[in-house]
Amino acid sequence: MKLAHRIFLGFALVVAVLVLLVVMLSSIRLRNELAASEIQRLTREASFVAVQWAAAPDADALADAAGAALDHRVTLIDSSGR
Repeated sequence: MKLAHRIFLGFALVVAVLVLLVVMLSSIRLRNELAASEIQRLTREASFVAVQWAAAPDADALADAAGAALDHRVTLIDSSGR
């Protein structure tokens, strides 16, 4: 095998490894940022529903209304587990 071919294959291997490393690190970072964003969003929604629950006497109706407004399934559980 010629020296030029060996050098080219060596560079190609180094570039491939670096590209793979960048893709893996980017994937991990993106996953972590998306998870953190989702946690913040759900925390804000839960806090909002908790404030509404303190003022609403009918928890079932509030869960239905909150679920429709947030486009999620909402289940309210009081401190006794009901």
